Order: sequence, then C-alpha cells, then structure tokens
Amino acid sequence: MTPATYDPMPGSKTGHRSPWSRIWLWAAAFGSTSGALLHFVVALSGRADWVAYFRAPAVIVQSVRDGSWWGAMAGVAIGVLMQIAGLYALSADGILPRLPLTRTALIVLAAIGLLRGALVPASLLLQPTLIDRYVTFDWVAAAIWGSMGLCFAVGAALTAAAATRVT
Repeated sequence: MTPATYDPMPGSKTGHRSPWSRIWLWAAAFGSTSGALLHFVVALSGRADWVAYFRAPAVIVQSVRDGSWWGAMAGVAIGVLMQIAGLYALSADGILPRLPLTRTALIVLAAIGLLRGALVPASLLLQPTLIDRYVTFDWVAAAIWGSMGLCFAVGAALTAAAATRVT
C-alpha cells in the first residue's frame, strides 16, 4: 500500500486525510522525536549537571553522580517512550503502517501533553505562594508539553473528522 491510499484510521470511506491534520501530526512527530533525542543525549552523557539542569528527580541526578546505570536507563526509557509517541503521529498520518490502537494512543498522548502543560499554571491558581518555586525552565517545559498535547489533539481530531467524511 502506498501512503497516498493507506488509511491509518479504520472506518474511513475514502482513505484521505486533511492536509491540516498532516501539519499537526508532523509537528507532534517532530516535537516527540526532538524530545527523545534530547533525553538520549542527556541520559547517555553521564553529566549530572545536565541531568540536574533538566530538572530530573534528585534520585536520578544522584544515580548519575554515582556512576550507576539507573539514571541513564531512566532517561533512555523516557526517550524511547517519546519516540514511540512520534511514531504514532506518523502512523496516524499514514507515513508508517498503522500501529495498534492509533486513535486511542493519539488521545492519550494529547491528554498527557495538555495536562502536563496545564500543571504549572493550574498549581499557581490553586496555590499562588508556589510562584517562588518555579523557574523559567518550568514555564518553558509547560509550554512545550502543552503545545505537543495540542498538536496531538488537533491532529487526532482532524484525522478522525476526515475519516468519517463520506465523499
């Protein structure tokens, strides 16, 4: 099957996708892959200062300082999960063969990104005294996570809408 005729979402009558869904899904795939590469580089660098800069939990930072494999494996595992997210975005676009539970995965990934993106602003609404705890990195990370969640959500919605259209 060629990507032009491959239907990533079952139930589609035509197999066509919205050109807009392609943009959103490719943005999600790019962001996920970039995040995965960042996690791989930081995890495998063996540099505790890099791990600490990216706000890894203290136990992971200490593991890297001690030279243990635990910190590196945790970072690699997160990178693998992020890369899988990118593969699901490309699968939904039809670039890759359909992965299991593609629609469900896109919804779950959108929810994770949107919730993580809302975490910092929501926590400040609930407890304004936390403002001193957050640094620029927390706000940037929240914006990136929220943007990625939005890319997955809009890409999933447009793909599902195109799949239900009958021409």
